[in-house]
Amino acid sequence: MFPLRGAPLYSAVRIETDADHAGDITFFSSADVTSNGRGISVGNYGRSGALRTEIAGGTFSIDSEWLGAFAINSFRGDAYRTGHGSSGDHDVFVRDVVVDLEGAWGGIVGVQDGEGYLNVVVQDSAIEVDSRWAAGVFAGHLGTGDVDVVVRDADIAVRGSEGVSGIYGYHLAAGDTDIVVRDVDIEVGASRYSNGISFAYWRNVGAGNLSIDAEDVDIAVHGERYLDGIWGGHWGTGDIEVEVRRAAIVTTGADSGGMSFIHDSDGDIAIAVHDADIKVEGDRSVGIGGGQRYEGTGDIAI
Repeated sequence: MFPLRGAPLYSAVRIETDADHAGDITFFSSADVTSNGRGISVGNYGRSGALRTEIAGGTFSIDSEWLGAFAINSFRGDAYRTGHGSSGDHDVFVRDVVVDLEGAWGGIVGVQDGEGYLNVVVQDSAIEVDSRWAAGVFAGHLGTGDVDVVVRDADIAVRGSEGVSGIYGYHLAAGDTDIVVRDVDIEVGASRYSNGISFAYWRNVGAGNLSIDAEDVDIAVHGERYLDGIWGGHWGTGDIEVEVRRAAIVTTGADSGGMSFIHDSDGDIAIAVHDADIKVEGDRSVGIGGGQRYEGTGDIAI
């Protein structure tokens, strides 16, 4: 993810600290970036201190043969794995940018690997990514703290062989997650395991509520199977709450869904949909689905 050892480290812009750093970092850019490696890389790897990355304007043209490349990557945490721990909040603000990414996995990436919140905001931007296991906007929390993801007035197109998402993220520890999407068009094309919007608490030790709030969204996902317009999963403890208003969702593929949410542990699932047009084509596919499975306990309300 970041940093990446044993792989090309060159970037158009690269800012990072050592493991003993203590203090806040603020980075700002409005530059155009062209690279065959990485675009902008910002990392606060110190023991303490916040990180704020702000990108206001600029066109990112990344054409790389290295899957690990990206346009914008902001990382807060103990990346050197010193074991001393790391704390500090992390804000990523991106607006008025154009991202054209070929062969690399991440358009806009924000990662928190310590104690503190992660806040990723993307607005008034166009993102296009062509690669496998790719995401237009990614937010990942590996430590303790809340996650906020806000995407407004954006066009996102992601294509690849498999495993791609327009907006994707996960939480591997404890903290609530709120995802807000407004006035966004998302187009996804891949053979399988792909979604328009997706977030998960992947570990059974994870704890926190997941909220997805989408309004005035147009999502199209096309492929062969295991595809969803909006998807959420929880393998830890906490509720899943979804509210979708004025949405158009089209999903083409078997074993897929317009919206699908699963819980594998302790927590409820609540799904509310208003003024939505959902079209699903494919064997064993559903328009709206919510399910408890395996060890899952809790109520489901649609």
